[in-house]
Order: sequence, then structure tokens, then C-alpha cells
Amino acid sequence: MVSSFGYNSRYSFEVKSLFKRLDVDPLVVELDELGMFGSFLFYFFISLISCLLGAAGSWIGSLMI
Repeated sequence: MVSSFGYNSRYSFEVKSLFKRLDVDPLVVELDELGMFGSFLFYFFISLISCLLGAAGSWIGSLMI
């Protein structure tokens, strides 16, 4: 799971809580702790997902991609 610069920190918190309740220990990469590289990765993932979804785009959390 990739956590994204507080763009929906409530969602991120809820997902982490769900994994904890399921007794699963996921690998979580906090992009905001990676500095500029984290910012690059965030926008790279957004661009990649946008390409996969096509021109119509879609909502993910609170972000329109």
C-alpha cells in the first residue's frame, strides 16, 4: 500500500486499521517521508493509473485522476 501525502489521510488510516483487524501486516510506503522522490512516485502512480483508465478518468479517494 502506498500512502499519499495526506490527500485522503482518513482513507489511509481506515485501510491500515482494516489490515490490523484482519491481522495482516502490509508493507506501507509513506511517500511523504521520501521527500522529493516520494513526490515523484506519487505523480508517477497517478499518471500510470490515468493511462490505464483512459481518457474518461475515475475517482480514487478524493482525487480525480
